[in-house]
Amino acid sequence: FYSGLEDYEKAKDFLFRVQKLTHEHKKPYDPMNIYNALGKVYTATKEYDLATRFYEKAIALSDTLKMEVLKLNSYGHIIDQYFASNQAEKGLRYFNSKPELKEFMQNAKMDYFVNQAYANAYLAIGKLDSAGYFFAIAEPGFETVNKGTKYWFYHNFSRYHRARGNYKKSLEYCLKAKQISD
Repeated sequence: FYSGLEDYEKAKDFLFRVQKLTHEHKKPYDPMNIYNALGKVYTATKEYDLATRFYEKAIALSDTLKMEVLKLNSYGHIIDQYFASNQAEKGLRYFNSKPELKEFMQNAKMDYFVNQAYANAYLAIGKLDSAGYFFAIAEPGFETVNKGTKYWFYHNFSRYHRARGNYKKSLEYCLKAKQISD
């Protein structure tokens, strides 16, 4: 709640209190969500080292609890953090170093998310031919997702076309995104 209001100090305070209660009530899985939430708050305040520590705590706890799939959220948050801190190449290397993340998405028939991740990474580092390739193969998969997810895909594809100087196509995807948000 407080993060949504951009009151990050209150968000941290609240999450640390929840963490203490979770520990007192011996709820083993809840700390992973708290660690990830704290990581997101620290990412928002640009305290990336602290954010990474909380994401890594969530990953370690998921290992301890033998809940491999729960690590994937933390991996995703770390990748998002690299993009938020203008370290897209580092984010791409991290993504490539986690084959289990890509494998899970592909096994779940959500490989379009993997392709979108590559498209956004290549867009961020200026490799527009590669970005275009991955956006194009990702697009059909985004026709079947929820409106919010589809909105962000169209928004990002619009950014790609703008970067290429194809303003007509950029506007087309921008209007698709706007239509979803109306």
